[in-house]
Amino acid sequence: YAYEFRGRLSDLQSNLSELYQLQWIDRQTRAVLIQLSLYNPNSQFFISCNLLVEFLSSGWIEPQSRFDPISFQ
Repeated sequence: YAYEFRGRLSDLQSNLSELYQLQWIDRQTRAVLIQLSLYNPNSQFFISCNLLVEFLSSGWIEPQSRFDPISFQ
């Protein structure tokens, strides 16, 4: 399943609360991937962020992250 967050911060907080109440992430969830892009106007850089959390069958949780700066100068 995929869920796309859009809108203002208050909308995102409401969406997260709703997903939590619906138990969107449960014991059968194997991975959660969050992808986002951030922009810093001072440096004129975009940063592509990929955050992954894998829930392994052994019970371990394996987090991973990747940050790629992008410059248009």
